[in-house]
Parts: sequence; structure tokens; C-alpha cells
Amino acid sequence: ELPACALEALPAALSPPGAQRLLCGLYELDEATRARRGALDVVDLSLDGGDDEGPGFTVQHTLEVPSGVTDAKLRGNVVVLGKSTGSAAVYHIAPPSAADGEEETLSFLGETGLEDGQDCLYLSVDWSAADGDGGGVFCASKANGEVSAFALGDGGDVAELSTWDAHTFMGCAAEVWIVACSRKDENALVTGADDGMLKLWDLRMVPTPAATVKGVHEAGVTTAQWHPVRAHLFATGSYDQRVRLWDARSMRRPLQTTEAPGGVWRVKWRPPESAGRDLLLVAAMHGGACVLDPAVGDDVVGTLAAAGGESGGEQDDLSYLKKDGASILTTFSQHESMAYGVDWCVAAGERERPLFASCSFYDKLLCAWELQA
Repeated sequence: ELPACALEALPAALSPPGAQRLLCGLYELDEATRARRGALDVVDLSLDGGDDEGPGFTVQHTLEVPSGVTDAKLRGNVVVLGKSTGSAAVYHIAPPSAADGEEETLSFLGETGLEDGQDCLYLSVDWSAADGDGGGVFCASKANGEVSAFALGDGGDVAELSTWDAHTFMGCAAEVWIVACSRKDENALVTGADDGMLKLWDLRMVPTPAATVKGVHEAGVTTAQWHPVRAHLFATGSYDQRVRLWDARSMRRPLQTTEAPGGVWRVKWRPPESAGRDLLLVAAMHGGACVLDPAVGDDVVGTLAAAGGESGGEQDDLSYLKKDGASILTTFSQHESMAYGVDWCVAAGERERPLFASCSFYDKLLCAWELQA
């Protein structure tokens, strides 16, 4: 009943047998009253097939989030939610066998406080070095140009580590659309903003960026994600309708640029548990969703993950990327409005054709679809 803007697929251990469990973030702003509302839906997608009308989706639980959910990111069995009223909330996710009700499925752990009562939209969240369960560090990007880092303690306490002014445009704060943390380096992260700039940060050096890229993105930088295995590789997307791949060791120019008509809101690399070609899933706003193949060669993700994913050697060699842009393998065009959320259905296991989920905003649509041959 509410517009969908964020999507996270849970692993098989947190999904019911024969199903893919999804977390779908919902957010709506009443333009007349400026009132906000939202929720987090826990949705199961049957992997045994649905009815004649399409996949079998079932909403198992709805967690009311009055201010709305702008982003959601998973770390093991914990999810952090970005909220529209200037805070981030963290919840523990119980496996289906242990969850008898909504309170047990999603158990509240902690929440960031509003600094000086500030009501500021949190635009994105991400976990630092996001492997593992329990406590950890997460970051949040905000509409007022700031980025914050927080530590989640074992008991659920959330402590602010640092907050800094990350992006400005003509002397004013620029909305920081995305913060993305490295999967291998607990101190490395990138941000992208409405000023069209991409910045690399080291948490030990803020507020001074380690690198700044300007003049490459032709519009606001809306999304980024680090590769799950290759320590130095990350992807960005922009309102300029392009997906770019970068080497954090040398950011003078992108390694690869691919057009994704419609604008880019989210990019998600193929996770290691879905072994196969090194593909990139894209939520392309007006253009629906698509799957990009940036690589030359087979089984890149699975091979590297099996080798332990340690930095060095093959993991650091990015010459496998196509020089003239990625191939678009599949485009999913059944969304009638802005496609904002996408993810890999990892609970589906190894399939001949990978399964994806995507959600769109104004038409309030959640879809499942396969990679086409």
C-alpha cells in the first residue's frame, strides 16, 4: 500500500524452506501535509512456483516505521534501516524456525539519536567490512551533506564515532545520496552526492577525503557498491544514466563505463554464494532493472570466493574487465515507475538462470524475474 524504495534478500539460513525471504522498505511523503509514513515488509517469495499470475509473494510481517524506511542493509543476521527523520535503527533477524511472531522475527537492538533534535533525511546506510554477525560499524549519509559513522555494541547500544561535512555545492550542503563501505577494509568507504562528486574516505582521516573525483559523473552520484571479493573494485551509478567501475588505488578515471538508460539508483554485485559470472544487477529507475556483464571469463566470483577472497594476486588483477563497457544481458521493463530496489535471490541456491527481485516506487510493485538466455 506504500511506495517501495529499498530491497534486501535474506540468505537461505534466514529464509523459510522453499522460499526467498525479502525485506522491503516503504516510504511515503504527503506533499500537502509533509507528513511521512512507512514500514518494513517481510515478504516470502515461493521458490516452488506461484499461480498463473506470477510468482507467489506472501507478506509475512509488517514492521511499522512511522517515519518511513529510505534504505536497508544487511550484515549477517542484523539489518540497519535508514529513516526519513534523521536516524538509523538496527534490528536482529531470527531464522523462521525460531520466529513465532513479528517481534521475534525482527527484534529491535538500537537506534542512533537525533543530533540536537535535528530532523534530517537519512538517504543511505551501509555496514563497514560487512562480513559476519553481531556488532559492528555502520555509516549513514544524509540530506544535509553529512556522513556519520556509528558503532553497534554487543548489547545493542549505538555510539556515534564521527560526523563530518562530506559534500557541498556552491557553498550549500549537497544531498549525499550514497555511502558505500568496503567489504575488505574496515576504514574505507566512498560517497556520492548531488554535487556530482565521488569521494573516497579513510575513517581514520576524516574530514579530509583520500581522493575526490569531479567532472566525470555528469549528474548526481546516486549509488555505489564495493565488490564482495575484489578489495579495490567498486561500482557507481548516477542520474547521468551510466554505471562506472573504479579501482580505489587509482581513481583518475573509471575502468569501465556503461550506459543504463533511465538513470541508476542501485547497483548490486553478484554475491559469492551465487557462484558464477561476475555480474552486476542495476535498478535503473525509469528504465526498470537490468543485469550487466562487465567481465571477460567465467566463474570469477565463485572461483575467487572459493580461494578465500584474500587480497593479492588474482583478486587484485582487474584486467578481466571489458574495456568497451559491459554487456546488458537482461532488461526487466515491467515496472511502470521508478525502480529503486533490486537484489539477488540468494536463497534460491544454484540455478541455471539466476533469480532476482526488484521493487518500484509510485506503482508500489514487487517483482521476481530470471536472467534470460
